[in-house]
Amino acid sequence: MRILCSVATTRQLAKPSLRREHAERSAWENSPESFLRCRHRPNWPGPFAAERACLQRQAAFTLVELVLVLVVLSILATVAIESVEPEVDQSRFEATQAALKNLETAVLGSNDARAADGTRIVGGFIADVGRPPQSLEELYLLPTGMPEFTTDSPPGDDEVIIQGGWNGPYLRLPVGATTLVDGWGNPFNLFNRDGDLLPANEEMAIIRSNGQDGVVAGTGYNQDLLQVFEATAMATSAGNNIVVDSQVQNRWRRPLVVSVFYEDGTTVPDIANGEKLVVRVYGPHVAEPADNPNAIELTTIEQQIVTIDGSPVNVSFDDSTMTMLTIGPRVVRAYQLPSSVADPAEDDELSGHASLTTISTPTRVTVSADTSPISLILRNKPMSP
Repeated sequence: MRILCSVATTRQLAKPSLRREHAERSAWENSPESFLRCRHRPNWPGPFAAERACLQRQAAFTLVELVLVLVVLSILATVAIESVEPEVDQSRFEATQAALKNLETAVLGSNDARAADGTRIVGGFIADVGRPPQSLEELYLLPTGMPEFTTDSPPGDDEVIIQGGWNGPYLRLPVGATTLVDGWGNPFNLFNRDGDLLPANEEMAIIRSNGQDGVVAGTGYNQDLLQVFEATAMATSAGNNIVVDSQVQNRWRRPLVVSVFYEDGTTVPDIANGEKLVVRVYGPHVAEPADNPNAIELTTIEQQIVTIDGSPVNVSFDDSTMTMLTIGPRVVRAYQLPSSVADPAEDDELSGHASLTTISTPTRVTVSADTSPISLILRNKPMSP
């Protein structure tokens, strides 16, 4: 094509008149006026239109050249995706870890919340309700029939003030989400404390993400990630193989040791004031009978009755007495009664009992893994006017 264009040009320039015309037109085309006019009117006719068309046709891409460009672009896109994919996987792995950490905080409260004196502040679902959630939805939706957070006195002692009830949402879903999923978009697996898939109306104890592949076990990004609130030996390899032996624990119930004195911090309770000592812990608790787990009431969580014999009195709320306490802010009080009084039920009136001789001040304690033993001081009950 270039040769034909050159031949045509040579033949035109062979005539003197054409050479003169060619020189004039070349001078005009190289002028600024010609440049501006051609720029705004690219199809404006000028000299040597045939040659110009030849050169324009020669500048176009062939089909082979276009295919080669597309192949190169696809290769570059593939390389870019492969280089970014590990970063995406890592971000999803970290998102799963963050989701499990948020669930821990929602259920057990923050480990970093401290009061002005440095003592730990325990919040979260269990601290407010007195039991673990039975589904993830209970963390961001008020369960049917569960009372909202309130302040009241428990049955048996109108001088005690306690708080409890649903105070959520304890967890907020991402914008546009209707359910909670892990970083890979897969739903979490929920288990009870024995490692069985969570049945209805049972407390959630173990939360598991099956990783990128959504299959149990694996390595790397396919490994299982767990959040454990409680696990028994049945959940280990000896049973359902959900947790390892080091994860057998109970994180939502904690022991508390209460030492009881009379009038000061060194004198043991006086047996002359009665041989029976009742120590109660007040807080939110599932109402009895526990056929409705959402029927939460502010009442006695645990009660122990001990005999005073003139020796120091230490009352332990722990596994040995099956009286481990739920974590959170609770109120503890001691009552001294004559041995002739029948053992009171947990909701029986004590602060106004006619035979009550000495009583301690209601003492607020935050039950947690950091809780230290507390002391209660019995003092003579003021005489009624």
